[in-house]
Amino acid sequence: MENSPTPETNQTPGAPVQAVPGKKSFLKKMADKLPGWMFPKLNPKSAHTASIIGLVVSAFALLLSLVPCVGGNAWLFAIPALYVCLMAIRFTPSDESTTLATVGTILSLIALVVALYWIAFVNAAADAAAEASRDFERSFGSGDFSF
Repeated sequence: MENSPTPETNQTPGAPVQAVPGKKSFLKKMADKLPGWMFPKLNPKSAHTASIIGLVVSAFALLLSLVPCVGGNAWLFAIPALYVCLMAIRFTPSDESTTLATVGTILSLIALVVALYWIAFVNAAADAAAEASRDFERSFGSGDFSF
């Protein structure tokens, strides 16, 4: 009785959680709508490997995006990680979990937003510095200070 399936989930306790057949997640539906030429065909084992790679690269991109001096360059890792995770979601069989690829997708989107924030912040700071330089020049003339 201890290892019998529970009536509401039809799963044995302690067994890996299986996706409900016929039900697709939001990301799976969106990935299925993408054009086929964007994604190469993957077998199920490759899809699982792609989800792990996408998760690792997107975690790296998120960590990189939090570093002040190089955070704006995290998009170089976030966009490929997003692509790999969406590819893994699309080609994972419906009876397997897409949790790793979903987490990787979310992490890469967060990393992309943080990287774009850094890019906008640096551009705003550069514009403010240029304006301050122009104001200084206007206030003190050409800068010929002779005593």
